[in-house]
Amino acid sequence: MGGRGPVQHPGRGMVAPGRRKGAVRRLRRKGKGRGRTPRPVEKTEEHELLRDLPEELDDDTKVAKRVAWLNKFGHLSQQINFAEVAEPLDTLKVPHAMGLLRELEMHGTKVSDPTDWIKRAVEEVGSDAMEEDDDAVEDKLTELNTSGRLLAPIQVAEVKGGLERLPEEDALDLLQDVLNRGSSVKNPTAFIRSKLKARSAVLGVSLDTMDEHSKILKRRHPRMWRLLSGLAVAHTAAQDPASMATAMAGQVAGIMATKAEKMVENRLEHPPETVPCIGDSCCIGSTCMNLPGMGCKASRGRTQCVGSSAFAMKEGVCQCLRGPCNEEGICVSTLPPEQQKDFLPPPVPSAQTHVIDHMDAGQQGGGIPVVPIAIALVLANVVIWGAIWCIRQRRSRGYDSMSTDDEGTPMGAYKGGNNRRFQGPGH
Repeated sequence: MGGRGPVQHPGRGMVAPGRRKGAVRRLRRKGKGRGRTPRPVEKTEEHELLRDLPEELDDDTKVAKRVAWLNKFGHLSQQINFAEVAEPLDTLKVPHAMGLLRELEMHGTKVSDPTDWIKRAVEEVGSDAMEEDDDAVEDKLTELNTSGRLLAPIQVAEVKGGLERLPEEDALDLLQDVLNRGSSVKNPTAFIRSKLKARSAVLGVSLDTMDEHSKILKRRHPRMWRLLSGLAVAHTAAQDPASMATAMAGQVAGIMATKAEKMVENRLEHPPETVPCIGDSCCIGSTCMNLPGMGCKASRGRTQCVGSSAFAMKEGVCQCLRGPCNEEGICVSTLPPEQQKDFLPPPVPSAQTHVIDHMDAGQQGGGIPVVPIAIALVLANVVIWGAIWCIRQRRSRGYDSMSTDDEGTPMGAYKGGNNRRFQGPGH
């Protein structure tokens, strides 16, 4: 036979050569032709199924179409009964439901009963608890913004992505810390972002919003999420030990600065109680402070400052370590032996009626004027709070420049005074 004749297919009858593919497609649409179908035809049917979907789907349609697709092309051990899983899947958010179905697809034929697997998975996640977990951080942010204790509202869009990357307990603790500080935080949004930058620098992650798969992993397997965070730290340390060491040093410095700041705040709010000086060893009319340059005079002898408090801005009294103190404010133990015999101890001061006459003390040369003490206390507070402010500013800006310094600096920039940095040993 010179030309091509019709092709005979088993169980299908005579099909013209030019119309074979169209005929097969029509037979499959009618439910006929249960024989073996070539793989290209199956891909064509999948393409038609996806092509028939509308451009925009509502949430219920997305999940339903995904289940239908799995029943057709998921290679499952048996079909999913959508009537049984529709209500459980409806209790989940669409991204979580789609992620769960994706996990089922990855298991494939390993799952003997896909319908029961979906129901058990949703029950394990817990729909009500799932919603509470998702909203816990948002509820805390709302609480802070409506508390009236902050100087400025928190910009939720700027901090939400970074908070989602932290374990929920850590995120809630950070927000509670902001609430406890109250009006002492001038810019709560910047404060939270500085804390998140320090944490992200150690973990080697960005502050961008997490993808849906990461959210599902964090909610369903919190221990696995913490493990992956630890592995990220190890991976970052292996790739760039210098940057990792710098980040860890910055983190430690930030923790120390925070602890120092809290300690100063606690001392200012709850100053320690001071014990007044009682006995003949107290130098009447003397004043002192436990600060450099404001202690007892060396001419008094071996003394100590008793009853002073730098945080409460309270002066103390010089007390001799050995023996009594005479009326001139000098310890008797430092006097010559013949003068010690003539010593008469001053009257014992009362703890309730101990009042220092600063004018007399200035005339006797036994005390420190009040005005220099006040000025010194103000300067000391300025130095302390200035140091804390500088540490916090360097900590908030350090991580921005740390990740871009090595990448943005060309190799030629290191020539000149630091040439030996890139030369071999012995040069």
